[in-house]
Amino acid sequence: MKATNEMETSTSGNPKPVTFDTLSAAQGLREIGFDHNQAEGVVTTISAAVSQTVATKADLALVHKDNALVRKDVDRLSTEVDGLRKDVDRLRKDVQKDIEAVEKSLNAKIEASENALRQEMASLHDKIVIKLGALMVTMTFLLLAIAPFYLRWVNALLS
Repeated sequence: MKATNEMETSTSGNPKPVTFDTLSAAQGLREIGFDHNQAEGVVTTISAAVSQTVATKADLALVHKDNALVRKDVDRLSTEVDGLRKDVDRLRKDVQKDIEAVEKSLNAKIEASENALRQEMASLHDKIVIKLGALMVTMTFLLLAIAPFYLRWVNALLS
């Protein structure tokens, strides 16, 4: 076996685990004083740890590919959010225009109603003045008509 950190894939396309030259590692341990069982135990433990916990280039490539997909999704969502913001801004402007139009319409109606009330009040004022004038004329004629009788009565009382 030969140690390698190159990304390898099997025929199925799945990444192979990291290879570790266990024979060379065991021989190196025996050369520095480990007995056969100790060297084999250490090499087996290291081999298992490396193959189960070390990320291979293939693992990193998968993570990189997943990150690229996530970035694309984030970019797409960001574009959609920007579009929604523009839609909301456009709707806000449309609603503001509608509110302004309603305000103008209501103000125009209020002003028209005010003008109509003023005209009606002016007309009623004119009618009241005319009726008061007619009443004054009637009272004047009435006073003129009864004045001679009143004067005779007062003279009769005084004499």
